[in-house]
Amino acid sequence: MNDFLTNLGENWLWIAGVFLLAVILWVIIKAVRERNPTRRKQDSSPGKIPGELSEDNIKKKHESGV
Repeated sequence: MNDFLTNLGENWLWIAGVFLLAVILWVIIKAVRERNPTRRKQDSSPGKIPGELSEDNIKKKHESGV
């Protein structure tokens, strides 16, 4: 660890490059998540449990034979 601190002044360009790469990857991941949201907004009206099937959806599933 002491060697790393000693060489920190010599390796500042490498450290800056790794930091820049991390920032670029973070920006790309953020952009992809905004374009393709993994979670769609669910009905959050009071009295409903998030993810719970409504009666209409249950009827549609039975009618379609799924």
